[in-house]
Amino acid sequence: MRVIALTIFVSFVATAQGCYRTETQVCAGPVGCFDFSAPFQNFPLPWLPDEINAKFELFTRQNRDYPQFIESLNPPDVYSKTRETKILIHGFLSSSSTPWMTEMKNALLDVGDYNVILIDWSGGADISLLQYPQAASNTRMVAGMIAYFLDELSRRGQISKSRVHCIGHSLGAQTCGFVGKKTSGLGRISGLDPAGPNFGDLDTRGHIWRTDADFVDIIHTNGGDNLINYGIGKQVGDVDFYPNGGGRQAGCGISLMKQPIGKEERKAPKPALYMKKKYVSKGIAAIEAGMNAVAYGDVVSCSHGRAPTYYIESITAACNFRANPCPGESDLEAGLCNYCDGSDCQYMGYRANAYSGRGMYYLKTNERAPFCRG
Repeated sequence: MRVIALTIFVSFVATAQGCYRTETQVCAGPVGCFDFSAPFQNFPLPWLPDEINAKFELFTRQNRDYPQFIESLNPPDVYSKTRETKILIHGFLSSSSTPWMTEMKNALLDVGDYNVILIDWSGGADISLLQYPQAASNTRMVAGMIAYFLDELSRRGQISKSRVHCIGHSLGAQTCGFVGKKTSGLGRISGLDPAGPNFGDLDTRGHIWRTDADFVDIIHTNGGDNLINYGIGKQVGDVDFYPNGGGRQAGCGISLMKQPIGKEERKAPKPALYMKKKYVSKGIAAIEAGMNAVAYGDVVSCSHGRAPTYYIESITAACNFRANPCPGESDLEAGLCNYCDGSDCQYMGYRANAYSGRGMYYLKTNERAPFCRG
């Protein structure tokens, strides 16, 4: 298939009237303006679209191996408005070539005739470790670009937003949430271990939340109270899954801290990085301390990366990740989260929206693939 080498929004938005940066505000034409208003008063301003240079890579069953890079107002011929659209978004220090995105794209096309769009915002995400605060802020701009894309296609009758499913890992999950806040009527968001640092203590305007789409399902695999956990721990979706308690995952080594199942009402994890300059050194010291602890770093990275791995397995495997209702940590410790009678069961992953269960759910996985226990 021919590849249309077009960069979404960059030339269009960068030259649009009202695109500028000041010390207190960044505006990107039709994408919108961003400032230090609460709850983002401790975030740096996001970069402009031409700095992030996001690309939207379209795959279908007609071109599953080679993307067509699409313009916001002129989707390629292989795009079909009659198909459901899956949007996949990577996280920090990553790009659209990260293995889980390719594997998930292929799995989705194996089971359904979808438009699958991979968002590559590596220009704003695959930057230095010490620039995590900037990457966290850039999620807002990327989300604005995606929301504008969806709104324009919807206005032209080329997409039904109720048939759009946004799947994101880490910062990508938070980006999906911001997309849902910027545009109305999004069908579904699947948050795969949404990023916790800088987001966990914010109100619902500042992180992924259950009202961001018609259905929001979350998989927590590295949430907890330690400063350098990568995932958010508290309940944020319509249904939140806590495999292996939501902290250290089976087969990911020795846990160095207690990582209990999250509770919506308990205090969220402290952000690992604080955006204002006077706090940056404290945050960086915490991150560096964690990265220097090799065993701990392996545990965290392994656990954080399990969320997309579980989700991919849930798409194609015959085994279902059956999960049991679990209102909180005390129920888990009392052994009350190891059973469901059928009517109150849920199933983690791709098919979660087909079941009525809502709230917090617990399950155990195997230590290695296949991870599903049924």
